[in-house]
Formats: sequence, C-alpha cells, structure tokens
Amino acid sequence: MLEIIRDSNGIIQAVCEYYVVDVNGAYSSVGEWVWIEQMEFSSSVNGHGLGYVKQFIKNITAQVPWAKYGYFDRKKYRGRIRLYTREKWLSFTK
Repeated sequence: MLEIIRDSNGIIQAVCEYYVVDVNGAYSSVGEWVWIEQMEFSSSVNGHGLGYVKQFIKNITAQVPWAKYGYFDRKKYRGRIRLYTREKWLSFTK
C-alpha cells in the first residue's frame, strides 16, 4: 500500500510504502502486522518530517484497524528492527 502526503499546492511532501503481513512476514490482507517498507520525504521538508510520520501512523492505523503491531528497520542503524504495539504506535501521535 502507498500513503502520500501532499501540501496545499498538491506537491508531494512525503511517501510511505507499507504491507499488511502475517506473523511470518508474508503478505496477508487480514494480517495483524504492518511492515513499513520505506518512507521518503521531500527535500523541502528539510529534516522536519516528524509531523508526517505521525500522519502516516494515523492513516495506516485507520486503514488497518485490526493490526496489532507495526515494525520497520532503520537502515542508518545497520538494519535494526523496531517493533511497536498498536497502542505504543498510536501514543506517538499525541
């Protein structure tokens, strides 16, 4: 799935690619896990993407209300996997 956030002029500011997967990481339309494949920000965001991350979390949890976990890897930290429960993930949006 692809989430896109645009500014008021329709210019893309951020994009997030994610998949709903089962416990083994295989695609499943009814999976309880959300794998964040990639998140990219426009250069105009200039390091201030936290608001967009919060918006992505809100959008994804609204579209996949049955998901219990969200996870992703951090390439800049040698692929360290980060795993969050739905409740913890949503707490970031407050």
